[in-house]
Amino acid sequence: MIKKIENDIKDAFDKFKDHRLIKVEDTDQVKIFALVKDAAQPDQWFLSTRVIFHKGLIAITGDYRPGSTAATCCLGYGVDWFMSDHHWQYLASKFLQKSWQPDVLQEKLLTYADQVEHDAQVDLDCVAGLPSVDATFELGEFHDLIVAAERAANYADGQRVGAGAVYPHIRQNAKETAARADLAALDYLQDRVTDQDEYDEFDHDEYAAIVAHSKQARSDAAKLRSIAAGSNRFALENWGDFQTELHDAEFETLLVDTDMISMGHDYDPAAVMWLCGIQRAFAAKYAELEAGG
Repeated sequence: MIKKIENDIKDAFDKFKDHRLIKVEDTDQVKIFALVKDAAQPDQWFLSTRVIFHKGLIAITGDYRPGSTAATCCLGYGVDWFMSDHHWQYLASKFLQKSWQPDVLQEKLLTYADQVEHDAQVDLDCVAGLPSVDATFELGEFHDLIVAAERAANYADGQRVGAGAVYPHIRQNAKETAARADLAALDYLQDRVTDQDEYDEFDHDEYAAIVAHSKQARSDAAKLRSIAAGSNRFALENWGDFQTELHDAEFETLLVDTDMISMGHDYDPAAVMWLCGIQRAFAAKYAELEAGG
């Protein structure tokens, strides 16, 4: 959702790439700026935006504007504040009113279902590497390592005479081979002992509970995603039916409150898009204006 809003804001910002910011009026009482395509005709309103500052009030209107009417902010802020960098949620809280947004609620529920499913899979992946069967010793493999070590040691002893007496490095190499084989056998034995200790100390009931909960969470997430699939379910006139459907789903792992009207009250995404796009375009082009561009 956040990524989509940021992309939408960028799209709105790009609408002003060929616009210029001009001063329509600049007095101690009021400052009016216009984002227009044709700077030679500042009175034109086609595809333009007016930003008005008057005694702490900021009004935004024009063909490009946040919402169906002019957006205003009356909190004592001025040009310096408006051209500063603000998070879109903060800016929206200053200019816009929350209203019923069924698409926003649907996206929140689908995002929640995705997050639950992701977390459940992470839990399953984590427990997958834990010991779930008795890590008994593979004595045959251990025996083979011991035999290899003994053979290498016997070979090293045999090199005390013959070629080993003439070429001492042959005897040394044989002794090193024996030592490596011996260490390999000991390392293998230690690993098996460690595995056995981990298995003996592991809480297998907890392991089973994690697996069961994660699988149920994935099932609940799929169920919620199915319920949230139709946006018409979130119309206020259908709210009672939606609550009933959630209740009847009997989720075992999800914290889904059937009184989620507050989740559906949010800022109009289109108004947020235009508000922030206009503000960012104003800030960028104000710097150009002050520089004489």
